[in-house]
Amino acid sequence: QEQLLVEESMDPHIVLSLGEDFLAGEVVYNSTSPVLEQWIRKKFGRKTRLHGGVAPLLFTESLPGVELQPPFYISILHTRHLPSGGTVRRHGDWDLSVYENYLFAFEAKPPFAIVKVGQKLLPLLPGRSVFYCLVAFPTQMLRVSGDGDSDDSDELMILYGAGDATSRTLRLPLQRLHEFLE
Repeated sequence: QEQLLVEESMDPHIVLSLGEDFLAGEVVYNSTSPVLEQWIRKKFGRKTRLHGGVAPLLFTESLPGVELQPPFYISILHTRHLPSGGTVRRHGDWDLSVYENYLFAFEAKPPFAIVKVGQKLLPLLPGRSVFYCLVAFPTQMLRVSGDGDSDDSDELMILYGAGDATSRTLRLPLQRLHEFLE
């Protein structure tokens, strides 16, 4: 039986059922990820807030340079933190905070464990928001087929807001995806 699911949280990775009324239902999977925990320690040295951003894309085929067994999902996580690495805790910190966005991959079957997190920032161009923080916030990710007969020209199109004021697009060839999932 097919079931609509939605991600509620990154750490832990919580997946909820989605009802016919499109309201979030029960927790169907709740998993921690050693891969994600290691990434957080390496990147920030301690716990930080992680957020999802876009609906994940299912890949049923291998991708060049990406060492994952298909099928798997790819999505984007983002962090919002102070340039010093500190966590944004109060309203006055907003003007100093920055958003960073990374690709991550997770299993296409229960428990939907996160298996890879990119080390390299996605090259999204942020804008300064009304709160003065630098924001690049992905809203959607699509797989776009190229003009050729092969998958070599396929790409990800990431739509995002910059500074809560401007819409922007990043086009990332699938041939380069491994750069952002290493």
